[in-house]
Amino acid sequence: MDLVDFINLISIFLHLMGLFIIFANSLICFIKYIIYLFKNNYIDNVNSLRLQLGNSMIFGLDFIVGSDIIQSLVEFQYSSIIKLGMLVLIRILLSYFLIQELEKIS
Repeated sequence: MDLVDFINLISIFLHLMGLFIIFANSLICFIKYIIYLFKNNYIDNVNSLRLQLGNSMIFGLDFIVGSDIIQSLVEFQYSSIIKLGMLVLIRILLSYFLIQELEKIS
């Protein structure tokens, strides 16, 4: 295994970690949402779930952006750099708007 393969492996691992964080927390929040449907403080509980889900999405997106940055080190081409720039911009905007939404909730 050479250095490029090792870096690719790290990039894939980080990407999968980010996806797992988002998926697992989405599943947990969905299960809690179903439980909260039958509770009295529905609005307060749903707002706390939105806060938890938003934070986990931002956390997972950080791993995915890190994975893309590491991957761009291996595939140094202008097209991959442009693609990375667009992906990072989209994810940064998504994180920004998620943070704005979370500040409204809390």
